[in-house]
Amino acid sequence: MILGVSHVGVAVPDIGAATELWQRLLGHPETHRFDARRQGVVAAFIPVGNTEIELIQPTGADSGVARFVERRGGAAIHHVCFQTDDTEAEARRLEGAGARLLTPKAMVDTEGPFRSYAWLHQESFGGVLVELVQHRT
Repeated sequence: MILGVSHVGVAVPDIGAATELWQRLLGHPETHRFDARRQGVVAAFIPVGNTEIELIQPTGADSGVARFVERRGGAAIHHVCFQTDDTEAEARRLEGAGARLLTPKAMVDTEGPFRSYAWLHQESFGGVLVELVQHRT
């Protein structure tokens, strides 16, 4: 079951500059940062109310996020992430409803703050890339 919005991902060319800007404007400090080499990004999280902004900088020119930043000419909203109580079950439910999975199954998050995650193709949600996560408890 989807429990709410976990975070909104914003792809950025420079995570240092972006973090400084978002912290200053929102008045909230970065709570954590992680280097997700397997996903080709470095991510920083800034809390806002009961959700977060995830700033993601590509770690290499050949990653999907790098191509996304290049196509947009700078920072842009990359994805919406929904928190779920069971990533695999929710991914299967959405697949059964016609959504296309980008990950073959829920992936164990060994690099970041979540227990598991899954990605759904942007065509499934009218052009919006969607991530599902199950938070660690």
